[in-house]
Amino acid sequence: MVSTNYTKLPNNEGSKDIIESENSNITNVEETVQQYEQQNLHDGNNDIEIQDFELPSQPPDYGFNSSDMININFEDADLTCVNRSFHEKLKNLGYDIHGHLRSKFIDPLFALMHFFSEKLDLYLNKVGNPLILRRFLYIIFMGAVALYVLSSDYMSNTHTRGARGLFSDHSLLLDYAKKSIDLAKFENDLEYISSMPHMSGTKGDIAIKNYISASFQNNGLKLVKEHLYGAYSNYPKSQSLRYYINGDIANKFDIKLTKNNFNPLSAHGTVLKTPIIYGSTGTESDFKNLKENGLLSGKYIILLDYGKVISEQVLLAQKYNATGIIFISKEDVNNPDSIQQRSVGIEQYSNEYDSMSLDSSSVPASDATDKMMNRFSKIPTLPISYRDGRTILQHLSIRGIKFSNGKSSGTIGDVLVDLAVETDVKENHFVSDIIGKFEGREQTDKAIVLLASRSSLGYGAKYPNYGTAMLLSLLELFQEMKYKYNWKPLRNIYFISTGGNEFNHAGSTMLVKQKLKALKDEIYTVIDISQIGIENDNRDINIQAHPLLQSFFKNKDISADFNITLTDIEQYGDWFPFMTVGIPSIVIADPAVQNRGPSIESQSDTFESLQTMLHKDEKTKQTSDTIYFILKIAFKLINEPLIHMDISDHVIKIDSYLKDIVKNYSRELNVNKVTEGLLLWKSIGTEWENWKRGWENVVWTHGQGLEPSLLSINRWTWNKKLANIGRRQCYGKGIPGRQYHKNVLFGPTLFTESFEGNGWVFPGVMDAIYENNWKEAQKQMDIIGEVLKYSAKYFIEETNIRDY
Repeated sequence: MVSTNYTKLPNNEGSKDIIESENSNITNVEETVQQYEQQNLHDGNNDIEIQDFELPSQPPDYGFNSSDMININFEDADLTCVNRSFHEKLKNLGYDIHGHLRSKFIDPLFALMHFFSEKLDLYLNKVGNPLILRRFLYIIFMGAVALYVLSSDYMSNTHTRGARGLFSDHSLLLDYAKKSIDLAKFENDLEYISSMPHMSGTKGDIAIKNYISASFQNNGLKLVKEHLYGAYSNYPKSQSLRYYINGDIANKFDIKLTKNNFNPLSAHGTVLKTPIIYGSTGTESDFKNLKENGLLSGKYIILLDYGKVISEQVLLAQKYNATGIIFISKEDVNNPDSIQQRSVGIEQYSNEYDSMSLDSSSVPASDATDKMMNRFSKIPTLPISYRDGRTILQHLSIRGIKFSNGKSSGTIGDVLVDLAVETDVKENHFVSDIIGKFEGREQTDKAIVLLASRSSLGYGAKYPNYGTAMLLSLLELFQEMKYKYNWKPLRNIYFISTGGNEFNHAGSTMLVKQKLKALKDEIYTVIDISQIGIENDNRDINIQAHPLLQSFFKNKDISADFNITLTDIEQYGDWFPFMTVGIPSIVIADPAVQNRGPSIESQSDTFESLQTMLHKDEKTKQTSDTIYFILKIAFKLINEPLIHMDISDHVIKIDSYLKDIVKNYSRELNVNKVTEGLLLWKSIGTEWENWKRGWENVVWTHGQGLEPSLLSINRWTWNKKLANIGRRQCYGKGIPGRQYHKNVLFGPTLFTESFEGNGWVFPGVMDAIYENNWKEAQKQMDIIGEVLKYSAKYFIEETNIRDY
C-alpha cells in the first residue's frame, strides 16, 4: 500500500496543478498494465501462465514529490498504540507472576508431594497393597477432620438448622417461635369460629369443621383426615314451664322459654302439679340433709345450681327419686337472662355401648340397650336463667333447711310446677374429628396429641373456640420452625379437633374405640387445651396431669410466666376416653373457664363480648404468653431426647394415696400386694434415674450433643418402655359396672364428691367402698397389686438395656 503525505497549499492554483499531474500519471500506469497483461495472455485461452518476471527494485515513479503532499495527523493512531502497550504490559506482568509462582512454589511443592508419595508407597508396600492401604488412610483422615469440624465452632450448624450436636437447639427454636406469634391471625381464626353456633351435627358445625380442616392443610400438614362416627344425639324441640304459688292453681305464672332452654342428652318427660324443692348444688350431703328433714317424700322436682360434676347431680337426683331437675344458670351481671346449656350426659358411663358399637351377636339386645341408656339422664332436665331461678326461689319459704349459700330449700307445697321437655332424637347422627399429623424424624412410632374440643351450642368464643384458635396458632408455629430451620421433632405430634363433646365426648370416645390399638402403641401423652383462656387477671393456670408427668411442670423454665396450680386429673372432658385406657393426659385450663363461669356455654359467649378484652395491652401479652407457654410444653415433650416420665414421683403419688386408704380402712383392707408392686417400681425408678444421669453425662457434658450409636439404641428402648407404663398398668376386664374403664389406678369413682380427698384414684376400690361391699373392695385392691407387679416385671423383661 502506498503511503502519501499531503501538505496544505496556500491557494487553489497549486491544487489544480497537482490534480492535473495526478491524472497524467494514472493514465501512464494504466497503459503499462494493459501492455503487461497482453504479453502474458495466450490466444483463445483465459488461463494465466506465470512467466519468469523480475520485479523492479524500486516502485514505479508516479511523478509525485513527497514534499508536495498534504500531511494529515491522526490522533486515534496514537491512542491505539498506547492501549496496545498497556495490554502488553499487563500480559507480561501475568507471565512474570505465573513464572515466579511456578518456579518458587508449585514446582517445589509438587516435587515434595511426589517425594512423600514415593516414601509412603515404599513403607506401605512393606505392609500390603499400597493402593488399598491408601484408601484406608484417606478414610481415617477424613473421618478425623469431620469429627473435629462437627465438635468445634468452625462450622456451627446452630444457625442453619437449629441444632446442638445431633439434637435441636431448644432456645434458638423457641426464641424464633416466640417472635413469630401472629396475634392477628389468632384473632381472625377466633372471630370466624365464633361467628355462628356450631352444635355437633348441625350446618354450623360443618362450616367450622371445614374451616379447621382447610387451616390444617394450608399450614402444610400432609396427613389430614376427617373421621366420621354415628352417635346418639338430641336437639331442642319444645319445652314449657309453669309454676303455681302456694299450690293455688289460679295463682299461676308461665316462664317464657326458648330453644336455648335445653340440656343436651336430657330425657323426654312431662311432670304436672309437682312440688319443687331447692337443693343447692345437689351433692350427696345435700340430698341426705333434705331427706332427713322429710322434704323428699313423694314426687318432687329438684331445683339446683350447676355444680362441679353435673353427671353426679343427675345420678343423685335419680337415686333420690326426683322426677325432674331444673338447673339455675350462674349469674351473669351483663345479662341476667343468659342461659347455660350444659350437657346432662352421664360421663361415668360415656364409653358404654355406643350405638355404632352394639354387637347383637355377643350382647343381648335388652342388656345392651339398658347399659347404653346408662349414659343419658333418665329424667327430664331444663336449664333456666339466673333471673328466672331467682323468681322461683323468692316464692319458697324459709321453713325448710338453709344452705351455706344463704338460700332456703322451701317445703312441700310452697310452689308447684308443670314441666314439659321434648327433644328431637337422632340415634345415629354424625359426629366428626379432624386429625392432622406433624411428622417427626427419629422415633416416628411415638407421638403426643394436642387436643381441642370444637362443638358449642352457642357461639362459644371463650369456650371452646379460644382453645381451638390456639390449636391453629400452635400448628402454624411448629410449621414456622420447620421451614425456617429445616427442623423436625424427634417424635410425631397429632393436632386433633374433636366433635361431640356435648354428647358424652362422642368424638374422642369413638376415636379411642376404633383406633384403640394404634393409639395405645403410639400415643404417650395427650394435652387438652380446650379450657385455656384469659378470663383470669392473676395469670393463674390450672394444670391437671398424670403423676408420671407432674414433675415436668415443676421446672421453673416451664412455669415462669404463670401461677401454676398442679393436681391430678379431677374432671371429665375429651381427654377422659384416653385416660380410661391408660394414656397419660394433661389438661391445661383457665380457672374461670374450668369452673364454667357466667356466660360460658350460653348464647352470651360471643366474639364481640371477648374482643374488647383481647385488645387490652395486658390481655394481648397474656394471650401471646399463653400460646408460647403451651408451645414450650408440647415442644419439650416431643423433642427432648428422653421421654419425660418420672417413675419415682409416680410411685410416691400412689404410695400417698395408699396411705390414705390404710388410714381410713386399715381394718377392712389388706394392701400388702400393692406395696409389693410399688417396691418393684421404686427400684425401676432408681435404675432409670441412674441411667438418665449417665446418658446426660456422656451426651451433654462431654459429647456436646453427640450421641454414640449404641447409646441411641438404649435411649430408644428406654423411651419405648416409659411410653408403655400407663397402658401396662391397666386391667383388661375393667372395673365392675364400667368394663370399658381399664385404668384401675386413676379415674373417677361414680360419686367423686362423696369422698374426702381425691375421688379420682383407685376407682374400683372406692366404688365398692361406697356400696359397703368390702369383699369386692379387697378384690379390687388385690387386682391393683397384681397389675403393678405384672407391669413392673414386663417393664424389666420387655427389652434388656445394654450398659454403655
